[in-house]
Amino acid sequence: MIDFWILKMAWRDSRGSRRRLLLFLASMVLGVAALVAINSFGASLKQAVDDEAKTLLGADLVLSSNRPFTEAAEALIDSLGGVQSRQVSFSSMALFPRTGDTRLATVRALQGDYPYYGEIETSPAQAAAAFRTGRNALVDGTLMEQFDIQVGDSVRIGTRSYLITGRLEKTPRESAAVMLFSPRIYVPLEELDTNLLQRGSRADYEVLFQFEEGRDAEALVEELKPVFRERRIGFDTIQEVREDWDEGLTNLYKFLALVGFIALLLGGLGVASAVHVYVKQRIETVAVLRCLGAAGRRTFAVYLSQAAALGVLGALVGCLLGVGVQTLLPRVLGDFLPVPIDFAVSWSAVLLGFVVGVGVTLAFALLPLLTVRRVSPLRALRASVEVAEGGRDPLRWAVFALLAAGLVGFAVVQAPYPVVGLWYAGGVAVVFGLLALVAKGIIWGARRFLPAAWAYPWRQGLANLYRPNNQTLVLMLALGLGTFLIASLFLVQRTLLAQVELAGDAGRPDAVLFDIQPSQLEGVAEAVRAEGLPVLDQVPIVSMRLHAVKGRTVDDLRADTTFDDRWAHNREY
Repeated sequence: MIDFWILKMAWRDSRGSRRRLLLFLASMVLGVAALVAINSFGASLKQAVDDEAKTLLGADLVLSSNRPFTEAAEALIDSLGGVQSRQVSFSSMALFPRTGDTRLATVRALQGDYPYYGEIETSPAQAAAAFRTGRNALVDGTLMEQFDIQVGDSVRIGTRSYLITGRLEKTPRESAAVMLFSPRIYVPLEELDTNLLQRGSRADYEVLFQFEEGRDAEALVEELKPVFRERRIGFDTIQEVREDWDEGLTNLYKFLALVGFIALLLGGLGVASAVHVYVKQRIETVAVLRCLGAAGRRTFAVYLSQAAALGVLGALVGCLLGVGVQTLLPRVLGDFLPVPIDFAVSWSAVLLGFVVGVGVTLAFALLPLLTVRRVSPLRALRASVEVAEGGRDPLRWAVFALLAAGLVGFAVVQAPYPVVGLWYAGGVAVVFGLLALVAKGIIWGARRFLPAAWAYPWRQGLANLYRPNNQTLVLMLALGLGTFLIASLFLVQRTLLAQVELAGDAGRPDAVLFDIQPSQLEGVAEAVRAEGLPVLDQVPIVSMRLHAVKGRTVDDLRADTTFDDRWAHNREY
């Protein structure tokens, strides 16, 4: 049954301190909001990817090869039936005659009605269909902005010029952010300069299928896997695209959720600090209640009820704020997402945020609240009586164990793999331990080495680091953990950016010329130097493929269904 005396006392006792407790609750609100927003957005994104998997691929099945399909492969492709389209993709220099600008771009030569699901978004909209007949082209919008190119201008690829009939905005299988790194140009396959596809050219050949309703592309691929391996044909299905995107996006938002969990821990430390101060101010009140006959467990329940109410209120506000933040994320990240995201509240994410928020609040509040159980009634009569040390209370170790178990459990659930969650929880525990050692060292050093000759303000301020009821440990944990979180995010950012910036380091080339024959080497080098550019290096290259590994031919390895390392065996070295 509900003990209404406890609830009434909890409400009355909180008067005069509610604003202060709500202030400390702000960090808890932000932590819960981060968890709810990230997990709810992740759930919406996963659902959108699952629903739009066909749009992401644009077809039911895609067969690919890094060289023209052989006659045997063409016969197999013809036997599969369905509606088919062809696409050849390669990198080539594009020249814009009106401005004289050039840029390396990814050229996609398309034949047929692909995409069958979704659409190529262009400006004007009719250009997506109009460019397929005649010598026309669609040019990526960022490329057109870079060189001030307009619809109606021309672009030359190889020896052929194409009329730019539309601005390319978005295509299946690629987000707008991808095209920032490698702008796309679409041309009809029938109008492509075939000199660009001579022997040795690096190009990808694809056949894209749309099957009749009810035909299972997954079962078809499973049946023909040995044949595809033998013909060196790659394949993509809707299920594979869905799984690939799900894996990458899940890893992303789970990483962000772990970051949000650190913010929640910071909120927990804030609650622990607030409750610690609050309990110290209420010691005399607790002693009076004990004198009036209130049992230790009932007085403990009064303040635990206040902490629970604090956690429920903070979790509710955090959940509402998280749902609000979720509405903004699709707008901020729209260019980086493969599909449009419709707003939908993930109630499981809201429930998780609420439960974790309340749980963290109660767990961190329990540590200072345990001292309430040990307050002696004599405290009301003799103020000099010290409160029993909480460190001797065995329940403190139970609370520490509960905190550790909760931290590990949440990290394992949120991490992409359980072992990652265990390492993450271990890392956070190490950080807590190091910060606690530093705090203890500061307390010991301030007590032991504080110079008596220093000015009064310095001596008074530093002495508070070790005097009774100090919060040096809690504050050091909060400040250190916050710094740890920010530093970790900056390190991750710098690590990722360093991979991109590596290509721009001094001494690295801005351009690489391939396929220069020995008789052309000196002439090309002189032509480059004549433009005032240095030739940094000349490297002879021989293209080759693996024929055998440890006495077994590549064909034998491909025939072995237990051995799956096709990329290494099929690629050009």
